[in-house]
Amino acid sequence: MTDARIDRPALVSQAAPEIVWAFAFDPEGRARPFAGMPDLFADDGFVWLHLDLIHANTRHWLVEMEPALGAAVDSLASHDAHPHVDWSGGRLWGVVRDVYREMHEAGEQATELRFIVAPRFLLTGRRRPLQSAHALKRKVETGAEYENSADLFEALLTEIAEAIGRVANRTAERLEEVEDRVLSADVTDERSVLLGLRREVARYARLAASLRAVVGRLDQAPLGLPQHCRGLTARLGQRVAALHGDIHYLADHARMLNDEVAAQVSAQANRHLFTLTVLTTLLLPPSLVTGYFGMNTKNLLFADSEYGTVLATVVAVSAALCVYLVMRRNRMLGRETRA
Repeated sequence: MTDARIDRPALVSQAAPEIVWAFAFDPEGRARPFAGMPDLFADDGFVWLHLDLIHANTRHWLVEMEPALGAAVDSLASHDAHPHVDWSGGRLWGVVRDVYREMHEAGEQATELRFIVAPRFLLTGRRRPLQSAHALKRKVETGAEYENSADLFEALLTEIAEAIGRVANRTAERLEEVEDRVLSADVTDERSVLLGLRREVARYARLAASLRAVVGRLDQAPLGLPQHCRGLTARLGQRVAALHGDIHYLADHARMLNDEVAAQVSAQANRHLFTLTVLTTLLLPPSLVTGYFGMNTKNLLFADSEYGTVLATVVAVSAALCVYLVMRRNRMLGRETRA
């Protein structure tokens, strides 16, 4: 058995294109990078391997490295995007949603982070670049120390929460800009902008929900967890719950702004419709008068008068004035003015 364990890392290290980066941590928590394949079976410290899961031979590679991983390897190599976490035999594995890394900053799309946590190693895998994994890698390279693989995994989940929080904060700033425009004197239709922002917030809410589901699952059965992973939920629960609450606040804020914009646009349309109605009502009696005097029949009123046009104009204006006074008397104009 010992010889097999020595041969597997040597065999795999000959060609390992799946490894994006590898770090070995000594018992004091200090890391050093490896260009090839570090020893997963060392007695001291632990290692972190970050794998590119696009390669078709990843599963075979993992089985050769450690046949006892079993279901954990199936989870790491699968295409199932549903967030979950399981544990058995001192190992913890699963899938959590993360933020896609665009160039050198967090993007707005989501992708999956797959992981296996064991006392002597942390295996993580992705098919698209991940913001959290790169952020943690930078911390490790700048001297951050982690006592064991569970501490490193906790730091990775914390980076996921912070990445989600950063992209959500960018959306929050854009919501504030929209709110300033909505509350200004000029009515602006921001519904198309708000629709895009609400779609982004919904995406971040799903990311936060996946992280909360993983942490909640760990919190439901702490005694069944591997010994080195039992402190994860106490430290992460509050941070993830706060993130979840912040994103729900953003969703409510975006919904409230959308309702406010809809109310403003509707009020503006009602004012325009009211103005059109008043003008139509005031012009209807003069139109009746001009229609009456345009009949070209005999004995038409004012037809033989030298001031017929003036008198007809007076009748038309008087009819419009009477309608206006009736509307004022019934407070039809006053109600709209107060509204």
